[in-house]
Formats: sequence, C-alpha cells, structure tokens
Amino acid sequence: VHGKQFFLNNWHIFLQNCLSHLKIPSNNSIRKQIETLQNKDPKMSRVALESLYRLLWVYVIRIKCESNTVTQSRLMGIVSALFPKGSRSVVPRDTPLNIFVKIIQFIAQERLDFAMKEIIFDLLSVGKSPKTFAINPERMNIGLRVFLVIADSLQQKDGEPPMPTTGVVLPSGNTLRVKKIFLNKTLTDEEAKVIGMSIYYPQVRKALDSILRHLDKEVGRTMCMTSVQMTNKEPEDMITGERKPKIDLFRTCIAAIPRLIPDGMSRNDLIELLARLTIHMDEELRALAFN
Repeated sequence: VHGKQFFLNNWHIFLQNCLSHLKIPSNNSIRKQIETLQNKDPKMSRVALESLYRLLWVYVIRIKCESNTVTQSRLMGIVSALFPKGSRSVVPRDTPLNIFVKIIQFIAQERLDFAMKEIIFDLLSVGKSPKTFAINPERMNIGLRVFLVIADSLQQKDGEPPMPTTGVVLPSGNTLRVKKIFLNKTLTDEEAKVIGMSIYYPQVRKALDSILRHLDKEVGRTMCMTSVQMTNKEPEDMITGERKPKIDLFRTCIAAIPRLIPDGMSRNDLIELLARLTIHMDEELRALAFN
C-alpha cells in the first residue's frame, strides 16, 4: 500500500519530465515549434518514450489508475503529446510503431472507452467526411493494429499485458515485438458485443473501408506489375519516400482481413481488390493477398 501511495505522489514528476522531451509548449509560434522539434535529441526522445511506456504500465496495470477526473487528465496529457490533434504523424517521429501500440493497449486494459473514443477513433480518422479524409499512414497503422490486438486479447481472455521486460532496449535499439498475425476468424457483430466492443466496431469497419479505397487509389492500382508506370522498375526503387509508410499500412489492412471486413465495400469489390494485389510490386502485399 505504501508503495502505491508513494508512486502516486511522485510519478507525475517523472511523467512531466518524460513528456517535456516529447512535446512542444503550445504557446510557441509555428516556426519556433519546428525549430524545437528539429533540436530535440532523437535519442533522448526515445529514452523518454521508453520510460513513459514503463511508467504507464505501473500506473494503469499495477496501480489501476486514480479517480476518473485525475486519470482522464493524466491520460489526455500523454495522448496529446504522442498523438497531437491535427497532426499527420506521431511523436517522436521515426520510432517503431509497436511501442505506441503497447502504450494504447495498456490504457485500453483499464479505460477501454477512453482508448477507443479519444485515441483509436482519432488515429483512424473515424467520422471524417470523404472530402477531408486523408491517409495518415503511421497513425492509422497504430490505430488499426491496436484495435486488433485489443479485440484478440479480449476474445482469447489474455488478461493483463505483462510487465515490460527490464533490460530490453526498445526503440533506441532493438524493437519491441507485437504480433502482426491476428486471429483469422471474422469478428462478428455478436462476438463484438460479447467482448464489449459493439459500439466501436461498426465505425472501425467503416474507417477500414475508407482507408482501403484511398490506399488502392494511391499505392494499389498504380503499383501493380501490369501498370505502365512500373515497367522495368525494381520494387526497392518504387517503395520509397511517402509510399513506404502507405505500403506498410496497406499490409496491415490486408493482414486484418478476414478478421475485419470493411463496411461499405461489396464482396465483389473486396475480392477484386485482393485479386489485384496478387500482382502488386510489393512482395509482402502479394503474399498477404494470396492468403
């Protein structure tokens, strides 16, 4: 008990210290913000993220949070630092996405509604009108993967995520493994209800539909081996720059099928999309589409 109280009395100091290495003061001008971002030591940002990852596990999983208002405020502070509203990326940038998936999974363990509505829906651009909908590859990749991890964990009654392994170097060195193979059986509306996900599930399926359509247009059809633009081109020359994170998101989306079936796409359209991807330039996408 003493340990719990001691942690609650002091952890916010460490939390603020971690966040100060990640976020930018909101009263800075845009130019100042960009300069601050560029001057942030990436190594330090990653160490701060790893420390935050472990702190959060103790706070949410071991201590079981605090009162609703205090917990909400603490979690909001963390979320707005890692996934700034209106931003297309995550903070710190160029970090393996697995650690973000784990952080949200910890939060969802005790605060599922908060994790879904405040984090995952925002990452997946749920409810965005077709006119304003845009692909934010890293954010969407994290959102989709964490939804699948949570659903799988609830269905398999996995219980609490284990304590982060001590001594394992995370994004600053080796990456943290989060399974990318999901349950292969379609999650039905009935099963979503049983695991307490039914109010979120339809919106995630709609978001998946929008994401797939945009990706097909941007890095799908145009990157088939039969496309004129791809003639005599090597995959490694084509899957670079902005295309790379989009292709990675595309892989996650295809790996999620048939676990998640996009809502809004006819069965024929989905089969056609998968068939087209079997002749895609990206070898991993081809393999996922075949399966």
